[in-house]
Parts: sequence; structure tokens; C-alpha cells
Amino acid sequence: MAGPYPLDFRNKVVEAYEMGHGSFEAVGIQFGIGEATVNRWVSRARKEGSAAPRPMGGARRGAVETPEGEYLEGPRSEQDAATRSDVAGDREPSVDGAGNATGRAVGGPTTRTLSELEKEAYVEGAKALKGSARRLFMARIVKSLGRGGQRRAERELGWTRATIRKGVAELETGVPFEDDFSGRGRKKSEEILPLLLDHIREIVDSQSQTDPTFRTTRLFTRLSARAVREALIDRFEYTDEELPAEDTIGRKLNEMGYRLRAVRKSQPKKKVPETDAIFDQLKMTHAQAAADEEVLRISNDAKARVHLGPLSRGGKARVAVNAQDHDFVKAEDKVHLDGFYLPDHGQTFFFFLTSPHLTSDAIVDCLEQLWTETLRPRFPKVKKLLLDLDNGPENSSRRTQFMNRIVEFVRKTGITVELAYYPPYHSKYNPIERVWGVLEQHWNGSLLDTLDTAVRFAESMTYKGVHPVVQVVKKAYQKGVALTKKAMRELERGFERLDGLEKYFVTIPAPTSGEA
Repeated sequence: MAGPYPLDFRNKVVEAYEMGHGSFEAVGIQFGIGEATVNRWVSRARKEGSAAPRPMGGARRGAVETPEGEYLEGPRSEQDAATRSDVAGDREPSVDGAGNATGRAVGGPTTRTLSELEKEAYVEGAKALKGSARRLFMARIVKSLGRGGQRRAERELGWTRATIRKGVAELETGVPFEDDFSGRGRKKSEEILPLLLDHIREIVDSQSQTDPTFRTTRLFTRLSARAVREALIDRFEYTDEELPAEDTIGRKLNEMGYRLRAVRKSQPKKKVPETDAIFDQLKMTHAQAAADEEVLRISNDAKARVHLGPLSRGGKARVAVNAQDHDFVKAEDKVHLDGFYLPDHGQTFFFFLTSPHLTSDAIVDCLEQLWTETLRPRFPKVKKLLLDLDNGPENSSRRTQFMNRIVEFVRKTGITVELAYYPPYHSKYNPIERVWGVLEQHWNGSLLDTLDTAVRFAESMTYKGVHPVVQVVKKAYQKGVALTKKAMRELERGFERLDGLEKYFVTIPAPTSGEA
């Protein structure tokens, strides 16, 4: 065991700290001693007026007195006696040319200060090695640092002590540890290919539909894992070698919520001859809209009427909830819910309508309010709205009042509107339908006894991590409003219908300056 540091060295350390040369840690590194030692000497100097070492138990029998007046335990053998003699008088602290101590004593374990160049070289050298070679390199560096080398290597070089100790054991025994790299497993595909899941989602979303019963948020896709893999190669230029196997793609699809087969209720009852052509056109139209900042895609649909009252909506709750067995709700206690979803931006907007009837006027009024108050200030570059619709009775391209109101909207706002309809019996592919599934799951098991309660529940749900913007429209709408055939023929002159798919793709261009 080495003796205490000399008093003049202690005074230099205390003076350096008191002169503001740095913190306890910085001064300790400068003089090659520990942070706690600097703290103890400074505290003793302030309290007692001197940093001199204290006696170690007095002049006990067989003890050796050092030149500084401290006592060490007496020798137990001739070899110990020689060692104690060295400690007591033959060793002096080693100092450099500037007078700073570089070690505890000449001939014993020493510490040295690492320059920034040395630190960088050691760190980079360790990174270039692997396994036992890396640990042995670290162990040799730690040994060269002297006393406290492991702690300094951890603090200054960022090496972990567990790895260092493992390397020291290998260095001392000469027997390397066997590394079990295979036990760590392989990295996930998305870690190797960071954009893989985003690209899969982009491919599958356009081919997916939601559960029409809204009992789950599961999506049902028409694409197999093989088709998705082939699309990744064709559309995103992946190579066959870097992509995972079909089984892995299938597992990723399941983890992302997609399922290849739907339950029987979600299978379309009919399929019109134009179905495939409509989906092909929708795919192209959506891709063009996503790539054009002047086009804003909006998915619109109205949910089934929401009944307000102490009614059971299914689901489960963590507290006891009592509800009526049957629907005794009056007409005034039923509200409509019209939704707008921006697929390319992940934002949802809800409009609760207190009117007993959901009409074409109500839908276009909500669209106009959404565009004027919210979307136009947010998307100043947009010159065209692409509306994804489900060809329902209130928003069909053959519904005269709906088309009349859309024309009025175009003339009033000066923006082009393109109507894109999903095929009959395939409206569940409309993205807003997935939002309805999440909402139904969110408030199931709760009593929507008032309109305010329903609004609060709608505001608290999230879809893709975003809360919807919810508004209430308290206006009564009349049913049966329609145009004459002559008036409708006049409107048709301004429509641009897609050849072969006239019912499903209609563009109402914005008026030119002369027409306005």
C-alpha cells in the first residue's frame, strides 16, 4: 500500500482549485488524482487551514513513521519490511517538468493524462476491431492508464466497464471468451430497409377496405404477399436480393393490420363490369394528386345516424354501465355525422348535423365551411379539390341538387372540383370508412346520452395519432329539393365526364375570368 501524498503536492492541488482552474473533476485530471480526493483536500484546507494528512491510528506497536508524520502498520515479514521501508522514506512522488505530480510514487502504478489526439486514436482503434481483439486492445490501454484506469476509460473514452473487465480477464489468463454473435439474432427488415413499411403501406392502402360492421379496425386487402413484393421491386426499385422473403412480407402485412381474406360480410355482393376499370383510374388519379401540390385529395362520407340516449352500443367498459334494451329514441335525438379525411395529410374533420335529414345541401355546406374556414388558409397553393365519394343517393353524380350545389361552390370559390366515385358495393375502400371503424371502437361501451357527450368522444379519438376537428351544424335541411331536367341539361354543359366511366369521374372546372 502506497503512502500519502506530500503536503506541497496537496497544497498545489488546493491552490489550483481555489484559483478557479476548473471543477473537482478537471483539477483531478490535471494532477492525475481522483475527483473525490480533490474535494476532500479542499474541504479539509478550508475547515482546518491545511490539507495535511491526518494520523492513521497513532504510533502503534510495530508501526513505521513516515517523513510526513503518518504511521503505517508494522511489517509482518522481511519482504513486507522492505516494502514499508520504501513507502516510509525511499519513494518520492513523481513530478513532470511543470511540477505537477504524474503518479503516486516512483516505481508504483502511475496515472497519465490523455491528450485529445490519444483519445480519438484509442476510440477509433477500438471501433476497428471486433470480439476478443477489441477487448484485449481496450484492456492494454486501461493497464497503461494506471490506477483508476477503468473509471477513466469509461468516462473519457466511453468504454463500458463490463467489456473492459472481460478484456482484462482475457489478458491475464490468455484464454479468450467465445462470442455468441448468432445468439443476438438478425435485425428486422425495417431496420435494414428504413422505408420498407412506408412503401408497403403506400402499395396496400389503395387496395384495402375496412370491416363494414365496424367491429374491428382490421383492414382487408386484395393483394397477396407475393404481389406486394413484386410491386416493391417494380415501383420502388428494390432488388430481389435485398427484399425479405414472401413469408416475411406476409408477417409484416399482418403486423400492420392488413389481412388477405375478409369475413363473408365484407365481401362485395355484386360487381359491375366497370369495377376494375374504376379502381385502375382511381389508382392513377390518387397518384397524380399526391404528386401535385396544387391538388388536395379529400375523402368524404356520412356515417349512419348516431342515436343519442341511454342506449347500448355494444363494446365493453371498466365500470358498470346500465343502458336500455331497445331503441326508444325520438327523431330529435338522432344526429347525422358527415366526415372529411385528408389521406395525404392524415387530418380528419367531423360535422355533427342536428337536421333530421342528411341532404345534398348539408354535404356541400359542410364542404364549403371546411374549405373556406380551414383548408384554404392552410393550402394556399391548391387550385383543385379531388373528392373521393361512395356514390350514395345524396352525393351521386346524377343527383341534380348535389351537382347544382357543387357548381355553385366552384363558382363561389374559383376552384376546380373533381368527383371520383368508388364502384357500387365497394364503398368500404374509401379511406374515410376506416376512420368510422376507429370511432365506433372508440365510443362503444359508452352512453352517448347528449350531443355534447358525442362531440367530446369524437374529439378524444385519434386516427393515425391525430385528433379530429369537430364542429356542430344546427340547421334544418329540407328533403326533395331537385332541378328540372332542362336545368340539369344546362349544368351538364359545364361538366367534363370521363369517357366510358361518365358516372364515376366528373370534373367541374373553375370559371375563367371571362365566365366569372
